[in-house]
Amino acid sequence: MSDSPRPKIRHMPGLDGARGLWVILGPLLYHARPENVPGGPSIVPGGILSLDLFFVLSSFLIVTIALKEWDL
Repeated sequence: MSDSPRPKIRHMPGLDGARGLWVILGPLLYHARPENVPGGPSIVPGGILSLDLFFVLSSFLIVTIALKEWDL
């Protein structure tokens, strides 16, 4: 194996902001489905996608922090 240093992962405040936005919008868009509003249309079709985006983004940020802590 090579002893070359691994590239450092920088902090990305934009992703923190996006995660903050999706923590609010994710559940809101998910629960804005037609079956929850009698006779109403879906506000955003595919609201489950917003929850997926939130979890993927959160996982990326958590792993990034863990890699920094473990110095990997």
